[in-house]
Amino acid sequence: MSLRALGQLAVLMIPALVSAATITVRKDGSGDYSVLQNALDAVANGDTILIGPGDFADPTTIALPGYSYPVVSYAVVRTPELTIIGSGAGITAIGPTNFEGGGLPNTPQGLTCDMADARLTIRNLTVGNCELGLVVEGVLTMSDCQVHNTNIGMYWLPSGAVVSSSVLDLLVHGRWVRSGSVMALRRPVAW
Repeated sequence: MSLRALGQLAVLMIPALVSAATITVRKDGSGDYSVLQNALDAVANGDTILIGPGDFADPTTIALPGYSYPVVSYAVVRTPELTIIGSGAGITAIGPTNFEGGGLPNTPQGLTCDMADARLTIRNLTVGNCELGLVVEGVLTMSDCQVHNTNIGMYWLPSGAVVSSSVLDLLVHGRWVRSGSVMALRRPVAW
């Protein structure tokens, strides 16, 4: 085999040697990060974020296409393929401590993922106390979660969502908005 062929083979094998990372977020500073958004900004495609107990209520202001004003989000996902796992619904919470909303439309948002090619998985956490709980483009897989105290529980497009073993406890006006997609609810899902 020529030296050039060996070099090409080595370049092709490099992605196989790179594995997805697991990043921890702990409010007490014992993890890789103590602020959720810092971990979300550091992850690579295919990584997993493990979030410890606590309220993660650090807002981030973002510019989203189609909005003439800045949008506040408590978790902005910027990586197309990501898994986020909390310590349990009601134990790990994303969003403000008390309800914020009713001002500008669609802000604040609990979790925002505005990439059409996204494949986002979330498990074992609560998102709430926002105008919009979840805003997701692409494919969402959600299990063992709670979305509560929002004016709009979830907005997603274009590819759909699978929601299982989750509590959709929308206490303010309680509606689900979806556009151009199919949502599969797998039991048990509590409304």
